[in-house]
Amino acid sequence: MRRQKSFENEMPTCYVVATPIGNLEEMTPRAIEVLRSV
Repeated sequence: MRRQKSFENEMPTCYVVATPIGNLEEMTPRAIEVLRSV
């Protein structure tokens, strides 16, 4: 997933990413990519 970072919109953004209970090492690759991109 590629996203262009744009700072034209100054509105706050909240990302909700599901994580497995008890072991964060089992996060999905997509969840990790989303968190790295922000």
